Amino acid sequence: MSLEEVCAQKKTCQLCTENRKCIWCREERTCKKYCFPYAGCKFNSIFWGNCKVDMFGIMMLIIIGMLLLLFAWYCCVYSIYMNLIPIFMEEMEELLLKTGTLLETKKIFQSEKEEVSSMDFFGSSTELWQDCVLKSCSLQDFLTSLQISLRKV
Repeated sequence: MSLEEVCAQKKTCQLCTENRKCIWCREERTCKKYCFPYAGCKFNSIFWGNCKVDMFGIMMLIIIGMLLLLFAWYCCVYSIYMNLIPIFMEEMEELLLKTGTLLETKKIFQSEKEEVSSMDFFGSSTELWQDCVLKSCSLQDFLTSLQISLRKV
C-alpha cells in the first residue's frame, strides 16, 4: 500500500494528522499525502500534526518567533555597543594624553579664557567620532579632524 492510499483511508482530521506524512485538507475534507509546498488545497486550510492550527498559523508563529529572536539579537548588540563606548572613550583619552593632543586642545581653550574639562572635551568629540566611523576613517584622520575643529572654536 502506498502512502497516498494510507492517507486516503483516514476519514477524520484527528486520524489523518496522527501520521506526520499526511495532511488534512479542510475544504475537501480529505486526508492527503504531505507534499510541501504544493498539497492541492489552500494554504490556510491545511492541517499538519494537529487539527487546531492550520499551516498558515504555523508559518505565522515561525515568522513571529524569528522576529522576536531578531529583536533580542538587536537589543544585545545595542547593549554591547553602549557598554563599549565608555571603554573606548577612556582608551581615547589615554591615547590623546600620550600623543599630547589633549594637552594641546586644553591650551587652545585656556588661551581663550575658557575652562574645559576632559568630559566636555569628549562630549564634543563624540559627534566627530560617529562621523568618522560612518566614513570609515583611521584614528589618525579622527585626531586631525578633532584638532582642526577645536582650533576653529
